Amino acid sequence: MIDMAFWPARRLASALRRRKVGAAELLAHYLDRLGRYNPALGAVVVWIIATAIWRYVSLASCIAAVAIPSLVVAEFAALGRMDSAVPFLAATGAIALLVIARHRPNLARLIRGQERKIGQRDDPG
Repeated sequence: MIDMAFWPARRLASALRRRKVGAAELLAHYLDRLGRYNPALGAVVVWIIATAIWRYVSLASCIAAVAIPSLVVAEFAALGRMDSAVPFLAATGAIALLVIARHRPNLARLIRGQERKIGQRDDPG
C-alpha cells in the first residue's frame, strides 16, 4: 500500500468522506511523517550545528542549503520512492545553488579571513 502522504488530495478527501481514514488519524500520520522525514527541519538542525561550530552565519547557510538535497534523497530512499525524488532534487539543488550564489561575497570575505563571526565586534580604528 502506498503511504498516505503520497495520495492525491482527491483520494484523501474521498477516504475521509467514506470514513476509511479519520481526520485525527490523518493528522497524526502527517505529524509523524514530518517528525521523521522533513528535509527542511533537518536543514535547520544542520544550520544550528554549523553555526555553533564555526559561528559564521553565511557558511552555515551554505552548508544547510547543500544538505537539503541530501536530506531529500534520504527521505525518498527511506520511503522506497526514489522514482518520485527527481523534481524535489531539481528544486532543492537549484535553491542550494541560489543560496551559494547569493553568499559569494560573504564566502570571499571568509576565505580572506575578513568575515565576522557571530558576536565578534568591529575592530576599533
